[in-house]
Amino acid sequence: NCSQPTCCDAKIKLEGLVMATYLVSGVSSGIGAAIAKLLKERGDSVLGICRSKSGSQSFQPLIVDFSFPQKVDSELANFAFPPITAFINCAGSTHSKAFHEISLAQAQDVFNVNVISPMVVIKHVVPHLVEQSSIILLGSQSASQGSYHDYYAPRQGAIDSLVKSLASKLAPKTRVINFSPGITYPTGLSERMKPELLEKKRNEIPMKRFASPEEMAEIIVFLTSEHCRFMTGNTVDVNGGLVLR
Repeated sequence: NCSQPTCCDAKIKLEGLVMATYLVSGVSSGIGAAIAKLLKERGDSVLGICRSKSGSQSFQPLIVDFSFPQKVDSELANFAFPPITAFINCAGSTHSKAFHEISLAQAQDVFNVNVISPMVVIKHVVPHLVEQSSIILLGSQSASQGSYHDYYAPRQGAIDSLVKSLASKLAPKTRVINFSPGITYPTGLSERMKPELLEKKRNEIPMKRFASPEEMAEIIVFLTSEHCRFMTGNTVDVNGGLVLR
């Protein structure tokens, strides 16, 4: 029997096992898919946010397109959320262009998908978060280093600021962490990079390799655990030593 505050309505005791419900966005591929698979393998329930139904249903799908925040708002306003142990945002989008190359519509899309829609999801999910819950938002090293993709870098800075703000507001019930991964392969973003650029980036990393979605998933899920219950408002860098701060 567990007497810790982490035992809550989102956890179901069944023959000695404890199940929790995780809300995970971007579950169709990459890190999000790896997280959904890991959680399901250990017996947890996954409510996965994606743009369209996936062929491999390792999660209960919630079909929402982050490109349209107003639609996200209306869809979630009518959704019956279960008690949620953690919200992990892995949804992301970028256009590989500098500020002088990108259209206004593309720039707006970057912020809609990466900043505005995740904020809308958080607004709707906060009332359903249980005690000792967590929110993990995926950021990027470009928040501190800058990027050729000029609209992508400030969106990462926005995530960094949002995490600090939410951590103060939601404590002590909910922890909020910015997880900042280095290049992870394969993902939608890294697979779109030219092979010669990928090789150049790999050689710049002190560990001389990219991370896999599976090892990133292991770390993110660990951050939602009771072992990290004194962590909030901070950025966790996992980039093979490429960015040190």
